[in-house]
Amino acid sequence: MADFTSLSTSEVAAYWHDIHSVAQMIEHVFAPCHMNYQLLGNSVPHLHVHLVPRYLDDPAPGKPLPWEPKPVTQPEYDRQVQLLTDVAKTIRER
Repeated sequence: MADFTSLSTSEVAAYWHDIHSVAQMIEHVFAPCHMNYQLLGNSVPHLHVHLVPRYLDDPAPGKPLPWEPKPVTQPEYDRQVQLLTDVAKTIRER
């Protein structure tokens, strides 16, 4: 499926359920004050959502964030993945 409107009702429910679960994981681990949801897919037909955690001290309050990725060290990356994995287990058990 390359377009949101091509999904069946049950596929839409499953899609948003997954997005909701991931947003909960991000909120639990990174504690943003708000989450932005960007449903995109205009360059190459496909579905994906960007979950963008926002913080009170972010560089563009009330506006889109500039795309300036900040690399993390491998140990920090591994730590964050483990935290998200642990939270995912808790969410699935609900």
